[in-house]
Amino acid sequence: MGSAITILIIILLLYWAIQKPATLINRGKLLGTYRVSINDHEYYIEEVEFKGYQEALHNYFKIVYDIDNTVTSKNVKFDLYDWSFNIWEIENSIIEIRHFRSFNKVRLVKSLTQLTMEEYEKDNMGLVEL
Repeated sequence: MGSAITILIIILLLYWAIQKPATLINRGKLLGTYRVSINDHEYYIEEVEFKGYQEALHNYFKIVYDIDNTVTSKNVKFDLYDWSFNIWEIENSIIEIRHFRSFNKVRLVKSLTQLTMEEYEKDNMGLVEL
């Protein structure tokens, strides 16, 4: 009886590990992942939510730190006064992390094609409103 329960628990854990989507943000509660096309540019988007403002802000800085230490960027842009977004132009993509204070959410946007910072900023207005 005990070994049957152990096997059942192992099967459930393996099922959970396989079903859990691979994400770029490993913090917070995943609200969803989706793809969007704006001006013929494809984007992958992840949104995570936190319990409160302080937790969201704290984890936003951790996510920015994690990404900054993971990618080699050609160009970086950030909001110095508000600290609500960071954008990295990397070898073949653009990655943006944005903190939505009023919703306790953090959104990651990653272009699926190579773009310049200027091209991304033209599309960005559409991405903020999602």
